[in-house]
Amino acid sequence: MSGIAEVLAAYIAKVDALDDAVYAAIQTGALKIERTAKELFRSRDEESIPNEPPRVQTGRARASITHEIERSERRAEATIGTNIDYGPDLEFGTSETFPHPFMAPAYIENEEEIMRDVENAARSTL
Repeated sequence: MSGIAEVLAAYIAKVDALDDAVYAAIQTGALKIERTAKELFRSRDEESIPNEPPRVQTGRARASITHEIERSERRAEATIGTNIDYGPDLEFGTSETFPHPFMAPAYIENEEEIMRDVENAARSTL
């Protein structure tokens, strides 16, 4: 019986290591998206261009961008965004304003690298 217990313990340890590695890669990916979104904001002196990232006016929108990781058993999910009430209006526009996306471009810019990092983290534990 001890052979089965040892195999099971080794399996559980491997799965836990996989979870930890993938969680770390997701955390790093969330930080990359957050940083890129903040960097995309245009200077206050630049012209506001429809469908381009917004320009800084007070800095409140840029400063509010953050991330949160929800981790439960065998699952991790990152949420990156802003909690300001006009954040969606900046990103998607309104019936009266053009969109000035900053979150979607930040995700797109980092997506391939993050997916590669998560895959490499998983492979490194197997």
